[in-house]
Amino acid sequence: MTYNTSARINAEIFNIGPDLFQAVCRELLEKATVVASAVQHEANKALLQAACDAVIEEAQIDPGLDHRALWQAIWPRIVYAGTLASKATREIDSMRTLVPMFQDLDHFSPEHFVFDQVEWAAFSKRWKDRLATKAHQAEWIKRSTADPSWDPAAEFGQAKTTPEIWKILTKDKDTYPGLLFSTMPEKVKKYLAVATHLHEDRANGSVLPLNHYTNGQQFNPAHLTGQAWVNERKVLGQVRERFEDQLGTLTALHTMMDMGLKTIKPDRVMTYLFSQMGWLQTLPASWTQREVIARYMDEQVIHEMTIRADVFAASLDRAGYSRAHRRLDIWLVKYGQDADAAFGITVNLQNQPPGIRGVLDRVLADRRPQEWWITPEIATSNWPAGEFGPLTKRGSKAGKDSPSGAVSAPIERSAASRSQAASRMPRNQAESIFVQQWRAGIVTHPDVYPDRATNISNDDKERILRKIERRE
Repeated sequence: MTYNTSARINAEIFNIGPDLFQAVCRELLEKATVVASAVQHEANKALLQAACDAVIEEAQIDPGLDHRALWQAIWPRIVYAGTLASKATREIDSMRTLVPMFQDLDHFSPEHFVFDQVEWAAFSKRWKDRLATKAHQAEWIKRSTADPSWDPAAEFGQAKTTPEIWKILTKDKDTYPGLLFSTMPEKVKKYLAVATHLHEDRANGSVLPLNHYTNGQQFNPAHLTGQAWVNERKVLGQVRERFEDQLGTLTALHTMMDMGLKTIKPDRVMTYLFSQMGWLQTLPASWTQREVIARYMDEQVIHEMTIRADVFAASLDRAGYSRAHRRLDIWLVKYGQDADAAFGITVNLQNQPPGIRGVLDRVLADRRPQEWWITPEIATSNWPAGEFGPLTKRGSKAGKDSPSGAVSAPIERSAASRSQAASRMPRNQAESIFVQQWRAGIVTHPDVYPDRATNISNDDKERILRKIERRE
């Protein structure tokens, strides 16, 4: 179905949200947990229900968290970023078991945990270059440790990177036997950014570290509408910016969601599902999964996704569901995720015809108007979101896939910010400059620039593109 207005999308989401959510939960419990053994199938269903319930129950904010507790709440979210949930869970358990820094903030000090990305890039490149295939290079540490000349202590002897860091990165067998840890520099920088901030904040006498991120704001548990909703999104946008400075966009939203704040984490799975249901003007249902994934980190997509999720969560709240944003996220994201033993999931249902669109079509076919249903006019009043124009597909010429319709400015921003946004450089021009700069940089500084422009994290690339757009 083609939607002409944001209001029509929001009205449908609100009206059929609870029925769709129940249908998704039934599908997951019955079909995503299936195995040959009926006994094991029942066990998988129970595990899925219990695991989701546990995630939802934990999604609550405690303004009184101390620095040590807040550290434990934040760093696992970094592990999950860009990693399969099952793999991330194993890494978190390993890191917490073996590495004192991840056991307690008290084991961290900035002077002993210094990471120089240039040094690490040069070190890893030297060892990767010794391996013949990309498959071998992907596990270069495991293979390199068997080499007689492997001696990180000697190579980092005069380096800026401290032993506390390079031993974790190289998974030193004596210090951290069997450690599971991602050596992505972007993640390492985020761990250290958060730990350094919390360490310094505590040293400066702060007793409520969460106030740095929330500015001491108290959030209404009710699902607001109209101007109250607009105002709340503005404040949540400010909270996101403070988390984002240390964590990146999606991990900031993930952290906020897990603390019980009213948002979801619009990752590639959730965004593709919403696109397939025809609920995104930015990413139409006609786009392929690959095309959606190429643009899901765009700020306009994130903005639209969080608006649609607010409407969906409001519908669940009206139906009596608690912690609606977290509940919505965990159940829908499991619909489009691969097998995950920790949740009893054996099948990615989105890969099975007819996918989420088929579930929605069945709900739409069976719907019966209820007295509490709203019209598009009421939806406009409740969530004055504005319209979003379709984005261009990655690699398409500007304007080829997009009509001239206006794209709404994020409602979290002030009038001055909206005026500034209107004067920004077009995204396609910013991307062109980004690629040109990378091509020039890799020639003069191959030790700093990744060998491919695509080897930079989505969060970091998005941050760079925004700076180019603002002509900073």
